[in-house]
Amino acid sequence: YADGSQIFEFAPTYNRSHKPFAHKTRVAAMGGAINASAADVHVITDNVTISSITGGFDGQEITLINATAGNVIVNQGSNMRMAGGTFTMTPNDSLKFICSAPTWFEVSRSSNN
Repeated sequence: YADGSQIFEFAPTYNRSHKPFAHKTRVAAMGGAINASAADVHVITDNVTISSITGGFDGQEITLINATAGNVIVNQGSNMRMAGGTFTMTPNDSLKFICSAPTWFEVSRSSNN
């Protein structure tokens, strides 16, 4: 402008490492591990035992939902810290974790029978 002022346009870029993404996936927790890089909501579709969470970044939150007709066992593993140790998720139960890389901490759990 003639008066010397300027206008700056800011077009932020999406950086997944700074902002969790809203994404849902149906998973069969192969090998007892949840891949946090795949989604923030993991709908468990097999009766499995989960003992680790791979991937993820500081501040990322993930939710596990049991969509089976049976139980999903979630153990406190090498990189998972849980409020009450092992949690047996019955149908429709959920668990929420937050990451402080490389460790995942339980935030909440619900029993929705």
